[in-house]
Amino acid sequence: MTHCFRVIVIRDGNIFVAQTAGVDVSAQGQTSQQAVDRLHIALAAELEFSRSTSKPVPAASELYKILYETEIVQKRELTI
Repeated sequence: MTHCFRVIVIRDGNIFVAQTAGVDVSAQGQTSQQAVDRLHIALAAELEFSRSTSKPVPAASELYKILYETEIVQKRELTI
């Protein structure tokens, strides 16, 4: 099964934070690409855990959905 996630990337000082707008999963990196790559790994692990335990991945805060629609460092879609 394929999932597509809306991702925002925010710069916080020298660190980039990638956060999904729909579920509460995020990752950090020294570059925006590293943060997204790490988010891909974290999302895959969360989805696998969710499938194996039948527990849903927690929803993200509404703030991230709002940020996705406003000015941020980057918007992306991530398919897992």
